[in-house]
Amino acid sequence: MKKEIFDLIKKEGIYLLAILLLIFTVFKIAFYSDSFIVVLRSALAILFMFVVPGYFGMLFWHEKLDFTQRIIVGTSVAAGLIGTISYYLGLVGLNIKYHTILLPALIIVLGYLLALTKKQE
Repeated sequence: MKKEIFDLIKKEGIYLLAILLLIFTVFKIAFYSDSFIVVLRSALAILFMFVVPGYFGMLFWHEKLDFTQRIIVGTSVAAGLIGTISYYLGLVGLNIKYHTILLPALIIVLGYLLALTKKQE
C-alpha cells in the first residue's frame, strides 16, 4: 500500500507542476507589471496554501475520484479548512504568522497518513 501511494504521488507530481505553471501564467498575465519573482512567489504561495493540501487531503479517495476531481474538490475543501481553522486558532491566541506554514503542513501530513492507513478492500 505504501509503494502504491508513493508511486501515485510521484506520477501525479508532474500534474502539480503543470498546475503551478498554469497558475504562474495566469498571474503573470493578470499582474504583467510585477516582476518575475513576485509573481512566482505568489503562484507558489497559492499552490502550497491550497492546492497541495487539497491534493493530499483527497488522496484517501484516489480509487474513486480521478485527479481532476480530487484537485478541484480538494482545493475548495483545503481553502475552507485553512480559513476556518486559522480563524479559531487566532481566537485561541496563535499568531497568524505561524498559520501559513503550520496549517498546510498539518493537512498534508494528515492526508498522507490517512491514505496510508486506508484498508485494502
